[in-house]
Amino acid sequence: MKNSKYLVFSLLWALSLSACKLDLSSRINVGDLNRVALSQESGVVGRGTIKLEVGSMDHCQNESQFFASVLESHFQGFKILPCEQMGMESYFVAGFQIPILPSGKDWPEKLTV
Repeated sequence: MKNSKYLVFSLLWALSLSACKLDLSSRINVGDLNRVALSQESGVVGRGTIKLEVGSMDHCQNESQFFASVLESHFQGFKILPCEQMGMESYFVAGFQIPILPSGKDWPEKLTV
């Protein structure tokens, strides 16, 4: 009986780890980094993409405004992109901007609107 409890607990723990996937990627040019570092130029941005796994394509399309309302307060230049499906997995997809700055002191605060 004790072994079956550990087996069930282990199975539930393993399932909880595989419940939701997040993919965060970005594109930053080395040339942009050099330009900012050498000239202290501002206004240079990189692009990033965030993908959140959702239950279905219908769920993604119906709930995209909810996801956007939560995420847009944390990312600059937030833009909803079309939902994606890869095999049996569906993803909410959004793009955002990453400011490239000469120092961490210059980081613009994202204000909640």
